[in-house]
Amino acid sequence: MKKILFVWCVLFLNSAVADWIPFLGYSNEDPAMLYVDADKIEKKNNIAKLWEKTVFRKIQTLEGSTYKVRVTLSEYDCKKKEVKVVYAGLYKDEAMQEPLWFGNVNYNAIPITPGSYAETTGELACTYSPKKKTK
Repeated sequence: MKKILFVWCVLFLNSAVADWIPFLGYSNEDPAMLYVDADKIEKKNNIAKLWEKTVFRKIQTLEGSTYKVRVTLSEYDCKKKEVKVVYAGLYKDEAMQEPLWFGNVNYNAIPITPGSYAETTGELACTYSPKKKTK
C-alpha cells in the first residue's frame, strides 16, 4: 500500500509542478502532442530518465476507461539505445486533476526504432543538460 501511495504521489506531484514544453506533434496530422519536462532529466552513467506527457487529439480507450492524457517516466539507455517505461499515469483531460490509472509499470527495455518518437526523445534525454537554477 505504501508503494502505491508513493507512486501516486510521484506521478501526481510531478504532473502538477512539471514545466511541460512542447516537443513533438505540431501538425494537424499528428495523432498527439508530446511534451517533455527537460528540467527534470536525470542522468546516471548511461541511463537518462525523462518525464513525458502525451496529449491525444482523440479520446483513447483502455480496458473500458477513456483518457486523453498519458504521463510516463521513461528510462533511456544511451549506450544500448533502448527505452523502457517505468511509471505511467492516464488522465481524463488536460487539467490532470485526478489520474484514472497510475502505477509502476517497469516494462522490459526495448530497442529504439530509428526515426521514432523514442529516438527523438532519447536523443534529448541523453544529450540535454538542464540549466542550473540561480537564486
